[in-house]
Amino acid sequence: MIRPTTPTIDPAAHKAAMDALEAQRAAYRRFARAVDGQRATLNDGDGDKAIAVTADATRGFSELEQGARRLEPMVREVRDGGSADQLLEMQRRMEALMREARDAETAIHNLSLQLEAWRDAYGRQLADLGLAPGAGEGGEAEPGVAPAEAPTRRGPYVQPGFGRGNTAVRPTLIDRRG
Repeated sequence: MIRPTTPTIDPAAHKAAMDALEAQRAAYRRFARAVDGQRATLNDGDGDKAIAVTADATRGFSELEQGARRLEPMVREVRDGGSADQLLEMQRRMEALMREARDAETAIHNLSLQLEAWRDAYGRQLADLGLAPGAGEGGEAEPGVAPAEAPTRRGPYVQPGFGRGNTAVRPTLIDRRG
């Protein structure tokens, strides 16, 4: 009986796929470094910077996703028609790519935690002033929004598990009162 053979992948196509894997890996690494660097700029309490950082991170994430989608057909071609050596090389590069992707995921997670802490701190400051987060002008709650609660009552910004809790007020970089 004759065994069906699959043609091996063209060496140029294999090289293109490996180069694309390396380029995507480098993109993940640059993204993680950029997000970590941007986190450092958020320590001054500037909300406009926070908006710019999140917009940059979102745009970078979208670019990474597009790169991964473009990479998929090349990887499939190597997987379907590559030799054993080519498959081993692809596996090694895919593992390196996954390490970089996990580092990028960690950077995004850290940025998210920092932004959530900001949100909680701003919410506590609003609650301390007697304003309901999301209130309209003049501190009045908008229609459908509960009125401002006393700072001692548990709300979304002072309940356990959210931010630092309702501990003694201390100066922060955000409120600039200290």
